[in-house]
Amino acid sequence: MPLGEFRLAPSLVAELLGKDVAEVPSGGPARWRWEEEAYHMLGVDAVGVLAGASSAPVTGTQAEEGARSRKLAWAEEVAYWAGREFFLWVIVDGPWQGLAATLGWSRALLLCSSSSTHGSTEELERRLLMQLEHVLAAVERALEAGADGIVLGEDVAYADGLLISPAVIGRRLLPLWREVVLCCGRARTARGERPLVVFHCDGRFEDLMPMILEAGFDAVHSLQPETGMRPDRLLSRYRGRLGFWGGLSVELLLHGHPQELAAEGRRLARAARAGGLVVGSSSGVVPEGVRAANLLAVYRAVATSGSV
Repeated sequence: MPLGEFRLAPSLVAELLGKDVAEVPSGGPARWRWEEEAYHMLGVDAVGVLAGASSAPVTGTQAEEGARSRKLAWAEEVAYWAGREFFLWVIVDGPWQGLAATLGWSRALLLCSSSSTHGSTEELERRLLMQLEHVLAAVERALEAGADGIVLGEDVAYADGLLISPAVIGRRLLPLWREVVLCCGRARTARGERPLVVFHCDGRFEDLMPMILEAGFDAVHSLQPETGMRPDRLLSRYRGRLGFWGGLSVELLLHGHPQELAAEGRRLARAARAGGLVVGSSSGVVPEGVRAANLLAVYRAVATSGSV
């Protein structure tokens, strides 16, 4: 059964390898080699690289130089992992995520709300199209550097539902998501395959599933069970039309006991017995505070529950 994470916290990498956290390299190939060894210990099949903090444009000489430096850094990281046996995802901020990073969440939400209630769409459309240009450029760079798939990060939900009205998402974001999927569909990976495209969102976003399908995404990432996004229920409804990645509660990883994590691993394995699920943490980034014993317990339980 496939297992995958975007990133492990340095303290977790150190604990898995029996090292002191102060010994973990801060970055670059030395850091990635440590992470690679930790991934092998866990039996991870898929890893991810974050394509910078956001897709937002920058201005000013120093800001532009910093942005160029970040682009070079993540492209170098993609090139490192592309030479390994893992399936490599690159996580790219989507148009909404970039807009929120540029304007701030409050102003971005207000702009979407005004578009919904007053029909004033010109500024929202202009800004989202600007973001789309940066998204597509990042996607193309990621695929050229060796990515096998793209995760489009669009946090348009919170624990109780959507942050933006479905009508605005359907009119303003869905067409842009289609453009990203089409861009990937025209490309081929170094393995000669069409890159997979995954939609990432935290929180409860089941109401978006029809639009996610319409946009052409291959799978969905996050699945925070505390919000009702439980893999077993979603698989029973969408298996064969959408794949899923995640489903392992970060709260349980942080505060549970190894026995509880092992039981959760077996439950996830049962849900995924007919395929369609890559097991991983609901955040994709296993945070500081998670003990190696907890992560090993759930991953070993999944691995010993039989292949899917």
